[in-house]
Amino acid sequence: GWTLLVADTFAGDVGSIYSWSLSITPEVLPPAPPPLVVQAQTPLAGCVTPPRSLPRTGTRQLTAPLCRTNGRMNITTTVTGKAKYKVVRKSNGMVSLKTNKTRGKITVTWSAPASAAFSAYRLTRSYRL
Repeated sequence: GWTLLVADTFAGDVGSIYSWSLSITPEVLPPAPPPLVVQAQTPLAGCVTPPRSLPRTGTRQLTAPLCRTNGRMNITTTVTGKAKYKVVRKSNGMVSLKTNKTRGKITVTWSAPASAAFSAYRLTRSYRL
């Protein structure tokens, strides 16, 4: 709340107020900044190659060499599962999965971190051998 105080500070004992006014000016805030537009990250063409299936014995490429997103982030390939497999990572960044007479479930995840202008990328596929 607020209080309006009118005081007579003139030395004489007589005085009159014939009119008065009060103006209130609200604080003007700057306009809110426009919302930040975050684009979805997607792998560059042919970069992530999720196979339709995995063989019980054989090799499948999962990630192409130098795999990046449209946001220029490196794509990480992670493989987990309860099956016998070997992840082959070449120095150029190509990732392949090698299986040898195995049964079980394998999960492959391709991911890239978010940046100021792009959301995080994540793709997960599960396979039964």
